[in-house]
This record gives sequence, C-alpha cells and structure tokens, in this order.
Amino acid sequence: MRFDNIIRTRLTRTEILNDLLGHEFYANVPKPTFLPLPDSFWALAGLSFGRFLWFVNRATFPVGFREKFEISWSQQDERKFRQIRRGVNLIWKTLPEQLRYLPQAHRAISDARQHPERYRQETSPYVGSKRMGRQW
Repeated sequence: MRFDNIIRTRLTRTEILNDLLGHEFYANVPKPTFLPLPDSFWALAGLSFGRFLWFVNRATFPVGFREKFEISWSQQDERKFRQIRRGVNLIWKTLPEQLRYLPQAHRAISDARQHPERYRQETSPYVGSKRMGRQW
C-alpha cells in the first residue's frame, strides 16, 4: 500500500507530532460554546473528554505509523476501541439523518438529492492540470 511506504520512508518525528501524541495536548480541551456547562463541571468533564480524544487519536493511526513512532497500543486498547466503534455505529443508526451532520453539510446532502444534475461532473477540473500537483 502506498501510504505504508510514505510512513516508512517520508514521515519523521517532529515537535508537532510529539504534541499530538502526548496526552498533555488533550488535557485542556476548550469548553464547547454551544453547551451551557458550568466551568466547574467542564473542568472534570474536559479532562475525561481529553483522555477520550487522545485514545481515539491513537486508535485511528495505521499500525505501521504506531510501530514507527513507538505508540503504545495493546490488545486491550483494541478491544476497547472496537466497543467504542460499535457504540458509535449503534448511535449513528438510531439518529435521524438531520442530526448526523452539521447543518451546512445536511443542507448540501439534501440539495444534492433534490438536484443531482447540479453535482454531476464528467471530469475533475484538477485532472491533468498543474493545480493537481504530483501524480500518484
């Protein structure tokens, strides 16, 4: 797989990567502005949410990435992540479609269903153009 080759040959550890891999980065998740939560509640909930984000971030890295950068991942972690995925899948299936997406995305999806002709494109304006950059 081409991405595996990129991981092996091109990705390097940087300060930004170190930040993203460290749990400290997720310790100060800002309080959501759209939820009326007391600061004292968010002080505790934010820590738990930060730990969850850190876990999910590590969970979604490809195996080769975790191996190259020595990111710990156990069989217990994998089982926990599978449970989370099953829970998210169950919630996703039960949510009305309008709640599954941000409002702007839902409007675009609805519009594409009502007017598919607006979204048909025989060729991409980027194919063969200099804007596309390096051809993979």
